[in-house]
Formats: sequence, C-alpha cells, structure tokens
Amino acid sequence: MIGDVHSNALALNTVLNAAAQERVDALLITGDLVGYYFSARAVINLLAPWEKFVVRGNHEEMLARLRREPASGGEIRRRYGSGLDIVLAQLSEREVDQLCNLPHPLSLELDGRKILLCHGSPEDLDRYVYPDSDLGGWPTARWTPSIWW
Repeated sequence: MIGDVHSNALALNTVLNAAAQERVDALLITGDLVGYYFSARAVINLLAPWEKFVVRGNHEEMLARLRREPASGGEIRRRYGSGLDIVLAQLSEREVDQLCNLPHPLSLELDGRKILLCHGSPEDLDRYVYPDSDLGGWPTARWTPSIWW
C-alpha cells in the first residue's frame, strides 16, 4: 500500500524497487500521487508497468478544482505551493483527466478479502482517521471498521 507520493519520484522509485524485490503482485494506492514535488511525469512513468488500484486523494481533488476554477489557483498555491501547476505542465490532458476522475472510495476483493481503499476516510478525502478518532456519527450501515481497518 502506497499513499501521499506527492510527485516525489525518488522516494517512489525506492519503494517500487523494494516492492519488486518482494515480488509484490499489485499496488494499492491511497491517493495524492501528485502535488508538492516536481516529478509528476516520472511518477506516472514509474507506475505505468504495475498492476494498481488507485483512489483519488485531496491533491487530485484540488487539481480538478484548479482546472474547473482557475481563479482558485492563488489560494491553492499559497497553501500548497506550485506542484499542481507542474502537473498541468508535465502531463497530458488525458492523464490529468485520469487523475481527476479516480474513484473515491474503491471497494475491491483480492484473494477473497474485501478491501475498502480510501484517502482520509471513506466519507471525506480531507477527514483524517487516527487510532483514537471518534467514529461516532459515521454512517455505520455503509462503512464498518472491520471492513477498512
């Protein structure tokens, strides 16, 4: 499982080399492939040969917002830097579309095990879940901790 790569190709390459040595069959990616750092193209290229299941993170969500509302760029740049501008410069429209349209969350079954892949939390890309988080008020009929912990 990999998450929060943020266009850091050097770190991703290290992780993928270790995964290859361990003969990992598929990657589960919890979003934020892009943002902050400057190697979006290299990140996409490094991931291309891998079987992968990927969900949208808050940085892909911001990328979609930046495309829809260019005026939001000032606020995004002040808070997060120019990493998303670099994504737009390095990647094709098709690749940016793919990032912006990643699912969230993603339910899948691998080797008979049900997995719910998400960024932040199943209900909100920006809600962080910690071991001591109060999960009261979450719609337990849809998401149960036994599925995604």
